[in-house]
Amino acid sequence: MKPKRHSPALTIARMVMLLDDSTFRSDAVSALDQFRQMNEAAPTQHEWACKFPAYAEMYVAPFVRKWGVFPPTDRELVEKEPWKEVVFSILTGCWGVIPVFPWTGEQEITKQAAKIRRAIGEIHRDAEGRRRGMIASWIRMHPSSHGLAPRIEIAAAVWRRRRGLRRPSKAQAIQKISEEEETRLIRHYIGLGLSHGEAGRRIYKRARGSEAPAAAMVRTAEARRKKENDEFHKDLESPRQCDETGYYLTMLLREIFLAKPISITEVSRQAAQLRDHLLKTFYRP
Repeated sequence: MKPKRHSPALTIARMVMLLDDSTFRSDAVSALDQFRQMNEAAPTQHEWACKFPAYAEMYVAPFVRKWGVFPPTDRELVEKEPWKEVVFSILTGCWGVIPVFPWTGEQEITKQAAKIRRAIGEIHRDAEGRRRGMIASWIRMHPSSHGLAPRIEIAAAVWRRRRGLRRPSKAQAIQKISEEEETRLIRHYIGLGLSHGEAGRRIYKRARGSEAPAAAMVRTAEARRKKENDEFHKDLESPRQCDETGYYLTMLLREIFLAKPISITEVSRQAAQLRDHLLKTFYRP
């Protein structure tokens, strides 16, 4: 099942505008809600594969017929969920807890905070860039007359880029290389057994690049988004342990929020582990 083919420029421009349409966003949220319910009802990959065709026919196909595009896979594009980042950070273990008692010193708090930050690692803090990466990935799901939607047109429509939409000319590429760098590269390639002319062509090709700068920017944003998604699903499957206290609390909260149905026995077991950890680690006779 594929959405209707439009010219790439019209498709991309229209898709960007659709994200501002309240009816489109509402329909997309309804489709994603049904998808979430299907996921919850299909705990195994085999069951999911069996149920997905019926879901696609019942919910995705009508959406595509109405709007000409697939619903965005990232809810953030169509629904404001300010709580989501906090909840998922906790459930994936990407957070930390520092118990503070009357005897806890400032130096100890600072030390523990630094340790937790290192364990969590750096995150992509450019919210607008992250959103654009989501939009680019969504647009690239759709076919065009050139195959997938061209990244150059995505850069123009989503990032509003007006420069870097083409690869640099030969003159522009040559200007980018200093005389010292050119001499070094010529010696390098000649040392590899290439002729002087072939060395010059290699240098020109390297300076010009394989794609326009704007296209490279979009590709990088897509790759970053995919990496974030992969890391998220990995952490959701097996949460990180940035610190022991936060980890025990994460495991307890996961049992409460993710288990269906909730097992009172398992919740009690996780709560007992958290209690024992707190008493063992922070008990002060």
